[in-house]
Amino acid sequence: MKKLLYPFMFLLGGMLFMTSCETDPTDPGDPTKTPPLVTLAGTEITLEPGEAFVVGITAIPGDADLRSLGVYEDGVLVDPVRLEFNGVAASANPIILAAGDKGGFNDYDIVAVSHTDQSTRSYRYEVIDENNNSDSKTLTVTTFIEVMLVPPTFTYMGGATVTVDPGSLVALEFDAAVGSADLSTIEVYENGALITDVSRLFYGDLSTQFDANPYAIPAVDQQGFSMRKIYVRTPNAGGTFTYDLILSAADGETATGTIDVSTGTAITTTLEGVLLNSAGPAGTGGLDLDTGNGTGSSDSNSEIRDLGIDGGQTGSDWIRKIAGINNYEVRLVTPGQNGVPETFTFDNTNFKEAIVGAYDASPLNEWVTELGDLYVVSNGINYYLLNTIEINETETTGDNTDFYRFNVKF
Repeated sequence: MKKLLYPFMFLLGGMLFMTSCETDPTDPGDPTKTPPLVTLAGTEITLEPGEAFVVGITAIPGDADLRSLGVYEDGVLVDPVRLEFNGVAASANPIILAAGDKGGFNDYDIVAVSHTDQSTRSYRYEVIDENNNSDSKTLTVTTFIEVMLVPPTFTYMGGATVTVDPGSLVALEFDAAVGSADLSTIEVYENGALITDVSRLFYGDLSTQFDANPYAIPAVDQQGFSMRKIYVRTPNAGGTFTYDLILSAADGETATGTIDVSTGTAITTTLEGVLLNSAGPAGTGGLDLDTGNGTGSSDSNSEIRDLGIDGGQTGSDWIRKIAGINNYEVRLVTPGQNGVPETFTFDNTNFKEAIVGAYDASPLNEWVTELGDLYVVSNGINYYLLNTIEINETETTGDNTDFYRFNVKF
């Protein structure tokens, strides 16, 4: 009797094994019966090739208990070694559901290892019941290899402050190193706007003008460069201009260098004028700063005058002070005081804005004029910078040939 039982048990075990490995119902199911209902937590997922992902599946029975659960990739059963069903490594796909799951389940977790190429595949999750009726839902899985992009480095090698004449070329010097891709282009912005006049831009030297902005980096520099000059011609106006130079690599990564360039309204006139003691010969006590010519001390064309003599003084009776006329004021400029830079000089003042700044910072003149004294004369519209280059003073009382000699900039 025992000998007959063992072959029967072996046959029964084999039948159960085959049932656990079937891929589809053995017949089309019973159309008169209600099939199960399957839902998935999600419809799309994106991850790296060969990366595991979890899907929660819910199944509600129809007219019969649930029997099996399987996972397909583009219509082919997924290798069980890539699957876990509810925390247990799969020994088959599809699996025969445990007794507790035949009556339905909620958020049953299936872990799958994605395909190993970069592509989009359909993963179908199918439940079959005891009537061979089934339902399934599909998850779209996209795999891609994430590339770590590294931006180039772009380092300005100049000083913190750049000051040039209006309309002049300024050389901006840079070092650049590649990141994850070769260097591709460089583009130049002025105060946030792309410079469209490429005649103002040069690469490397003044013989290589930009042919477009952005400009294609030459092959010799695409692996990086050192101390490469980018030339920009500044506007013919005074002010501070912000230049953003954007270096782009072939992979789209960028680096930016930003430089502020200050320009001014160029001083166009420098002249020399002589102002005599106002008590001297008639018509010489005032000075027209536009021409350098001496005038009368109340002449409508003059901006300054000498304050004359003090007859009560012994020896030289010259007061040796100047003042403004015709609504002009004279202010004494002292480098290093009242906010005037220590480096301020007549010779290195090239922009009108510097003259205005010195005037605004300086006090109204009330002092005896000394050799080298600097003055700014203004009526709030016109500004003149004066440098006292000579003082001729006689000690003889009544000799009124005393004079100052000024250099004038405006």
